[in-house]
Amino acid sequence: MGAPTEEKPTTVEGLIRWHAARHGVDPDVMVAVATCESGLNPEAVGDVHLGGSYGTWQIFSKAHPTITREQAFDPDWSSEWAAKHFAAGRASMWTCSKILGIV
Repeated sequence: MGAPTEEKPTTVEGLIRWHAARHGVDPDVMVAVATCESGLNPEAVGDVHLGGSYGTWQIFSKAHPTITREQAFDPDWSSEWAAKHFAAGRASMWTCSKILGIV
């Protein structure tokens, strides 16, 4: 998987695939995890009773206090952030990686 050569996509799935390719991560795996986490909804909100998880990647605010809600709700920014974590072997940060048997 090399770096993508095409222009940056505008759809959520396209952005995930683009960032995955840039970081040498399997795009299908990242799309599967994001689909499980949020249904690819960049405006998803979950875990409110625990402090809140936001965006496509359900970034947990208490675990990542330096990430703003604006960043978490931005599918481009958050997919880049997630791809870096996947590439570094930290896919286990997402519950859905465990549910899907990825980690």
